[in-house]
Amino acid sequence: MAAAHFFGGAAFDPGGGPTRGPAVQRRRLALLGVLAAHAPRGVSRDKLIAWFWPEQRSARARHFLADSLYVLRQALGRTAILAVGDDLVLNSARVTTDIEAFQDACHRGDHTRVVELYDGPFLDGIFIHDAPEFERWVEAMRGRLATQYAHSVETLARSCEACGDYCAAVVVEYVGSARSL
Repeated sequence: MAAAHFFGGAAFDPGGGPTRGPAVQRRRLALLGVLAAHAPRGVSRDKLIAWFWPEQRSARARHFLADSLYVLRQALGRTAILAVGDDLVLNSARVTTDIEAFQDACHRGDHTRVVELYDGPFLDGIFIHDAPEFERWVEAMRGRLATQYAHSVETLARSCEACGDYCAAVVVEYVGSARSL
């Protein structure tokens, strides 16, 4: 099974070690990150085209999307990204992601796991200069995820304080603030 990580940067391992080459170009990593963030419901092709290739003619933009999907599927396996109607869905049975685990831990209220998973801002270091809609979306996503993370850090620190473990509370707060940079 492949694993993808989007906190504190972006990388994936298809099962035999980290990947190099065309699959790890910024736009493709960002595309994979968007699919991971929208799992399990998926994202429409039109939205992805508008986010990643806004200045391109429709046929050319569709070609760029198809090419990116081909390269990612070559690296991760043909069933890693599924087409469901006009939507694209990252197949969680084929690719595990830290963003999916983070969102699941938030939903379950597992604050310890949330803090463990958050290694820095979502898609940190990924900037696509000619994709302003993507940049707006990723900034909003980073803010939302950082807020969820901060809530978990605060909850854990308060829990430590309530138990009289002030040293642990300080460590949780310190580690939490260092990771949010």
